[in-house]
Amino acid sequence: MLLIEKGKKVKECKYLNYPEQKIGNGRVKKLSERQLDDISDILIKSVNNMTISDVSVGVFLSAGIDSSLIAAILSKELGKDDIVAFTVKYDKNLIHDESDGAAKIASFLGMNHIVVDSKNYNNDYNMEHLNKIFGEPNYGLTAFSIEQMSTLAKQYFSVALTGTGGDEIFFGYGKYPFLYKYRFLLASYLSKALLRFFSVKLSLLGSRLKTIAALSSVEVDDVLLSLKNTPFFSDDIVYKKFKDSNLSYFEQLTPENITIQQRSFDLSTHMPNIILPSMDRGSMQSGLETRSPFLSRELLKYVSTIDYRSFVKFGQKEVLRNIVERYIPKDCIMSQKRGFSFPISLVINDTLTKMSSIKHNNFLEYSLKKMDIDSRWSKLVLRILILENYTNTK
Repeated sequence: MLLIEKGKKVKECKYLNYPEQKIGNGRVKKLSERQLDDISDILIKSVNNMTISDVSVGVFLSAGIDSSLIAAILSKELGKDDIVAFTVKYDKNLIHDESDGAAKIASFLGMNHIVVDSKNYNNDYNMEHLNKIFGEPNYGLTAFSIEQMSTLAKQYFSVALTGTGGDEIFFGYGKYPFLYKYRFLLASYLSKALLRFFSVKLSLLGSRLKTIAALSSVEVDDVLLSLKNTPFFSDDIVYKKFKDSNLSYFEQLTPENITIQQRSFDLSTHMPNIILPSMDRGSMQSGLETRSPFLSRELLKYVSTIDYRSFVKFGQKEVLRNIVERYIPKDCIMSQKRGFSFPISLVINDTLTKMSSIKHNNFLEYSLKKMDIDSRWSKLVLRILILENYTNTK
C-alpha cells in the first residue's frame, strides 16, 4: 500500500498482516453472548461504512447465512430502507436457484426486493469470454454468474454489498469441521499408514470415509492440496507431477495446525487469486462495484483472538448462524448453502469443440478419459484447457 500526501509518495507499507489464529487447549467452549455481541458490533460498523457512496447501493441477497446477515443489519440495525435487495433467478438446470428462499428473507425483513430472471441476459459461457474477463489464466468460472448478476442489477444500483468472505473469516466451509474432526487420522504418519492398509474397505463406505481413503494415498504434507483437488491428486500419474508442490503453500502439517493452515491458504491464496478476481472483474464488466463487509481487518483481528475450535466444533457456520437468528427465524435460512457454482461442462464442451483441430497433449487426453469415468476430473480438465487455450491464443 502506498501512502500519498500532496501528490507525493510518503511511504510504502503493507495493508494487512494476517494475525496468528489462537489455538486453545482443553475443553472447547462455545462463544459467549458477549463475544457474539462484539462480532455483531464490528459487522454493523463495517456494513455502515460500506454503504457510504455517492451512487445508489444495493445488496446481493441469496438464501444463505452470509448475505442474509448483511441484509438484516441493513434493515434492522441501520434502517437503510432505501437499499434494494437483489436476487437473480437462475435456470435450475444450470445453477442452483435460491430466489424463493431469498424472497422469503426479504419479505420478513421488509426490504424492497427485486428478482430478475437470468433468461433476460444472454452470456457467452466460453473460454474466449473467460479470457476477456481475466486477461490471464484463471479458472474462476463464478465470474460468469457475477457478470450476469451485475449486468441485471446495474439498472437499479451501482454498488452491491455481498457476503463474500464470511466463510473464510468464520471457518464456514464444510471442510473445516471435517479437517478438525479427522485431524488425528489425516495429519498423523502412524494413522496414515493404517488408513492405507484399510483404504479399499473405506472407499466402499460413506462419502466422508471415501474422502479419507483417497487422502490416505498421499503424504501427510500433501493432504490439503489433495483435499482441494480430489480425486485426481490421488491418482499416481497426477500426483507424481505435483508432489511436494505443498511446499509453496503449507508448513509441516500436524493435528494441531491442519485446520488453521487450510483456512490460512483460503484467506491468503485462494481468496485474492480466485474469489475476489472473479467478483471484481465479473462485476466491473458492467461497471458495478462489489463490497463485502466481512472483509474487515478489525473483524479478522478479533476473530483471531478466539480459539479456532469454537468455530468448527459445534457445527458448520454455527457462530454466524447464531447471530443471524437474532434477526431472522431459523426456518427462513437455507440449511445447506450451495453458492454461485457454475456448470463446468458448458465451458469444457465448447472449448473441446473449438480445439478439435489442435492436437491435445497426453496429460489432457489422460484426464479426459478419467473424466468420462468420474465427472470430478472436470476440474482438472478445465484448468488444462485454460492453459492450452491461453497459450494457443498468444
